[in-house]
Amino acid sequence: MKDLVTEAAKTPFAKHYQPLLQYSHCFIAYSGGLDSTVLLHSLSCFFTALQSENPDSVSIPQLTAIHINHQLHSDSAKWQEHCVTSCQQLSITLIAEKVLVQADGNGIESAARQARYQVFEQQLNSVQGSACLLMAHHANDQAETVLMRLSRGAGTSGAAGIPQARSLAKADLIRPLLAYSRSELEQYAIENQLAYIDDPSNSDESFDRNFIRRQVLPLLQQRWPAVVANLERFANIAASDKRLLSDLAEIDFATLDLSAEAFGESIAVETIKQFGTSRKNNILRFWLAQKQINNPSQAVIAQIEALINSNSSEAKVLLASDFAGQYRISIYRDRLYLLNNNKLEQAAESLNSALVWHTDQALTIKGLGQLTAKLLESNHAVMVQGQYTVGARYDGQKYRYQDMSRSIKKCFNEQGIPPWLRDCYPVVYSGDIVAAIPGILICDEFRQAGGWQLQWSWLD
Repeated sequence: MKDLVTEAAKTPFAKHYQPLLQYSHCFIAYSGGLDSTVLLHSLSCFFTALQSENPDSVSIPQLTAIHINHQLHSDSAKWQEHCVTSCQQLSITLIAEKVLVQADGNGIESAARQARYQVFEQQLNSVQGSACLLMAHHANDQAETVLMRLSRGAGTSGAAGIPQARSLAKADLIRPLLAYSRSELEQYAIENQLAYIDDPSNSDESFDRNFIRRQVLPLLQQRWPAVVANLERFANIAASDKRLLSDLAEIDFATLDLSAEAFGESIAVETIKQFGTSRKNNILRFWLAQKQINNPSQAVIAQIEALINSNSSEAKVLLASDFAGQYRISIYRDRLYLLNNNKLEQAAESLNSALVWHTDQALTIKGLGQLTAKLLESNHAVMVQGQYTVGARYDGQKYRYQDMSRSIKKCFNEQGIPPWLRDCYPVVYSGDIVAAIPGILICDEFRQAGGWQLQWSWLD
């Protein structure tokens, strides 16, 4: 779109609001505090001015505010009412949602963030057309984030701070005020006589961010007045370097022997060993980021590298707790696996009880996969038609195949079934006797020439 040579273009922050005209719907994360109040008011004024000057030539996005009531403060209801009143005065639709915040091992702040983002994603997924969610982070927020992450030993990715934009659900998350300082937002609020909420928790210096905001950053500004702008510039440089590293990782990752696996994917260890430590770590971070595992600690990366260099054919596992309980890294027979731990846990429970199955019907096992039998007319040994049960293996279990008694444990080992799949690999029984191991073999007394060929497929 051409630059707007209008009064609307002269309004505060207009340069960063103009790109929003490409969307059909703009949501604002509206807490009622200074930052989001300035964003809501100034964007509303920009859209209103633009609409009045260009009633037929410019399409204005629909503007909706979202207020999340975390119900964590005694004044939460009053804050929600304030937001309702403010939006009514501006003739802006408001969606107010109450959420129940339950603290987990990562603290109440993390739980509150997770709760509100669930609401944001639900709303973004509910609209037709292009949409964006706007957040009112500013340059001081960026400076605080960079200082906080650097104090924790962050690398390039962490030093990049808060991104200007990223994807969220089916939409974009955008921070149009990130280049402006808190003092510029305060000046706007004064000039426009805006009323806003001052959350008392912002003065609690037991939180790292508040300590940096109230103690560290003011001291740095006394010595170096331009420190906020300089830290924002540093974050932009780090973000550019991060993009270059991501581009390199994507090129390197394309050379790996990537394979889809049950409940995850794997790469050949030898293909990643060819890279030096820095590029190898960059590839690992890229791979994890594809699963939304962002900024893993250096300790976690070092553990993965130790697995890669272990030179062992035995299965080894990096505990899922290192990935917030969602994923695990495992190595088995020279392949490195990235596995969805939640799905593996569900799969482990899928065969807790025996399931009735008849050869002429598909059996879908929730959380695990599907067992089917295809009728063949051939001399190949296939399964006798009939009714069976499907369950898990047992310790020390035997079966007869090619006139020999064999163990399921040895069979799984010979077939290269990873240890984490063995307890949830389905076994077909006739009474207490093993009849078949789908996709691997049919036991002697249940085989015939022409009949039902068993097929097993894991869930995607």
